[in-house]
Amino acid sequence: TKSYTPAKYLEKTQAILWNYKSMPKQFDHPALKKGETETLRYGSLEEAKTVLLTAMDEMTTFFKENPKATVPNGVFGDLDEYTWELYNRKHFHHHFVQFGLI
Repeated sequence: TKSYTPAKYLEKTQAILWNYKSMPKQFDHPALKKGETETLRYGSLEEAKTVLLTAMDEMTTFFKENPKATVPNGVFGDLDEYTWELYNRKHFHHHFVQFGLI
């Protein structure tokens, strides 16, 4: 995964994961197409949820087998298991609010 955040800003960017503030509502991720709707990857919401849950299980297994590993994130740089959990919690909350689920 390519990091879009310059190294000199990664510490400050990662600090976002450690607070209770919500992610910005209008965040333009640098990997997404500007002004365009992304092409859907899956044929249904159910299929997308199944793929997500499988990926989460794979992540859990990976970190059990590699407890000291870090895995790159496009915005936050290299994250260990705990910081990935912080990121996922914040990211999911962002989308749950976005779609009126909470």
